[in-house]
Amino acid sequence: MNSEDFHTYFIRNNFQGKEIQPLRDEMFDKCQIGILVDQKDEKIIWESILNSAKIKLPKTLFIDRWFSLEKSVKEKDVIVVSTYLGKDEFIIGQILKGKKFYSHKKNNDLKIFDLDNSKIFSKKTFKFLIL
Repeated sequence: MNSEDFHTYFIRNNFQGKEIQPLRDEMFDKCQIGILVDQKDEKIIWESILNSAKIKLPKTLFIDRWFSLEKSVKEKDVIVVSTYLGKDEFIIGQILKGKKFYSHKKNNDLKIFDLDNSKIFSKKTFKFLIL
């Protein structure tokens, strides 16, 4: 496998809140990545993108990146380096070509991609990485 066979993304799962922390921890345990679209303006932008409308606001950069990731997954496998707020580990995994994201069963605002062939690494072991 060479770098032309896949795309690479760095994902920070940094969403906060008393209700979302257990879901973020669950995502780490299940080797998943996600995006939380829970603000009114974010939901409007999310729906407009799903409906092929073009809206650009500064707050949408993370949403634009998610849809860029989705587009990449349609084309080829994607390698993901993923960090999680409050964790001293990070995950490197793969999203296989053609996979689709889905809404978390406990929170429809949280969209999830499952990682395949994933492995958990300690940030302390890989101090040369700035995560």
